[in-house]
Amino acid sequence: MAAPSSARGPTDGQLRILAGFALAAAALQLVAAVVVELAPPRALLHAHALGARWTYMLIGAVVLAGVGGWLLRERPRLSVLFAVGTFGLAFAYLEGQVGVLTLAIHGEPIAYHFLALLAAALSLSITAGWLRDPSFGRARALPFALASIAALLLLAEHFADLWPGALGWSRSEALRGLARTAALCTWPVAAWMAWPRMREVSARFVPLLATFLLTFRVVAAGPEGLLGATVVQPSASWLGGAFVLVALATATAMRPRVELAIHAIVGIASLGACLLFLWLYYGAYGSVEDGLADILRSLFAFDVPLPYGQQPGWWKPAVVMVGIFFLLYTVYASIVSGRERWRGVALALMCLAGLNLVSPYLVLVLAAGGLSFVAASISPGPPSSAETRAQAISEAFEGVARRLGLEAPIVVSVGKHELLKIAGELDRVAVDLRARTGGKRAMVELSVGVIGDQDAPVALVWDPGEHGQRPAHPVASNYRIEGEVRMLEELGDRGYDAIAAFRGAQMHLWEAGAYVTLANDDPAVDTDRLESLIRVTVRSAGVG
Repeated sequence: MAAPSSARGPTDGQLRILAGFALAAAALQLVAAVVVELAPPRALLHAHALGARWTYMLIGAVVLAGVGGWLLRERPRLSVLFAVGTFGLAFAYLEGQVGVLTLAIHGEPIAYHFLALLAAALSLSITAGWLRDPSFGRARALPFALASIAALLLLAEHFADLWPGALGWSRSEALRGLARTAALCTWPVAAWMAWPRMREVSARFVPLLATFLLTFRVVAAGPEGLLGATVVQPSASWLGGAFVLVALATATAMRPRVELAIHAIVGIASLGACLLFLWLYYGAYGSVEDGLADILRSLFAFDVPLPYGQQPGWWKPAVVMVGIFFLLYTVYASIVSGRERWRGVALALMCLAGLNLVSPYLVLVLAAGGLSFVAASISPGPPSSAETRAQAISEAFEGVARRLGLEAPIVVSVGKHELLKIAGELDRVAVDLRARTGGKRAMVELSVGVIGDQDAPVALVWDPGEHGQRPAHPVASNYRIEGEVRMLEELGDRGYDAIAAFRGAQMHLWEAGAYVTLANDDPAVDTDRLESLIRVTVRSAGVG
């Protein structure tokens, strides 16, 4: 998705952070639910009696970890170390004081309230970004309208238990059906809108596969399927088979690109998880099924059959586990891969939401995951003619000059060409922005700070693929690094987001300067992206 500037909306990197927080909240909520469901009644009463103040302390640590990680986001490794360390130390201390069950029983409701708000915010942020981008055409209003309807109705239904007097209207079957219909249509409509700009043909079909599986689930459950009715036999067997086929097709379409050793490690880890699940199912059945039945039904939308040899269909869970293996493998490998990480997070959100259509907050998570996957698959900038591009560059230069407080661009006509130039200082750093338009070629060059006489110590070079050294950022799918990686750390995620908005750009960095060229046929030159690029390079030059 083209990343708008922070002045007009969240950037691509900020959307990824929202998705990451949503995934963490969903995973923690699921773990807390499992812990609570498996606990004996006496332990639950004791944990509840200890009160919620310990959980509030853990939430305070989570907030501190999140705020600290955000403030340190320009140093990703330090940010992750601070966030994980803060949460880990707080959890270890509180677990020693009151145990995991106390934290889980009081923290689960808070987690799914937070998750509902976060998923709604993610969906609206993504669709609002498309709404502000005229290159998507008139259809861009449809995903935003659907996401808004779904968010409004599902949030009202979710919080109706807290405020039944004010929000009781949201529980009517008509509005619940409308909310789920709007939510399930968000990502198919978004994929239809963005189809020409989705960067990989195979990835285009993943949102459609999810749509097929959800549609199958609704139809198989009968008239109440849209409201979350459980699928019963024999339709449940067909739904299980459809799930396995969709999982295989998704893994084939995604094909995460990581090193062979990573493939092996992820495959072994996924297989180990599946074998553990099967061992629990066949070995511990009789002691855990009562607690986990609701969770499994929530994920798969049907009742898991009994694991006894004399029970018809006892082997079916093992077949379903094949689909789970491929989904786990695809999600893990995608998250590990730098170029596929956001799509991996999006797919993980959809998997954690499962086929549940009863809980409004999980429907919100499902829609947020689907929209995130489409957003992560969109290439920046549609094709445009030379005349359109020349006009866009001229308007972008004028807009940048106004926003940065620089003098208006100087325009010089040379035959069929026009030369545009903006020169000045921003934060005491020299800025020189030039462009040549007209004819079939249009060039844009940016010089910031002090350009050295020797070759740049490091460069970010357009090179779609996997070879060479790649940054730890989704921009790695299109850019490789030449030179000293350390100097690129000064750019941070905002720097990578800024360069990712362009196709075919080249960035060369010195200790106190930068030189950037944009591709002749890149249509992604507008005021927002150009301003973001200038500010990032100026900050880098100022630090250097």
